Amino acid sequence: MREPHGQSMGVDIWGLGTVLYATTDDDDFIIGHDGKSTPPINTAIRLNPETGDGIIILETGSSVVATKLASEWVFWKTGKVDTFLFPMLINGMVWAIGIGWAVILIVTTTLGILRSIRMK
Repeated sequence: MREPHGQSMGVDIWGLGTVLYATTDDDDFIIGHDGKSTPPINTAIRLNPETGDGIIILETGSSVVATKLASEWVFWKTGKVDTFLFPMLINGMVWAIGIGWAVILIVTTTLGILRSIRMK
């Protein structure tokens, strides 16, 4: 079940029935699965088969909190980013970068206009 059988964006992510979240020190994987019944319930489980450590989260009220908490656990245990965390956050990152570029463009244009007015 922990042998990679599928990839996403070039990263091993699917075993047989489990999701492979991050590699461990012995080249095994943190395994688990997420589930949700939007909006009332969000669940996540992560397990390190090498150590027997794991986390199970059941929460209500948000469609992503359990997954984010479980992803933080994976990072805490392995120092590696959970394979599901990056795709979840990419839209927010793209918006932040776009807003940053817009602010830079507006400020630069405004300063250029103000400088040209002062030069005249």
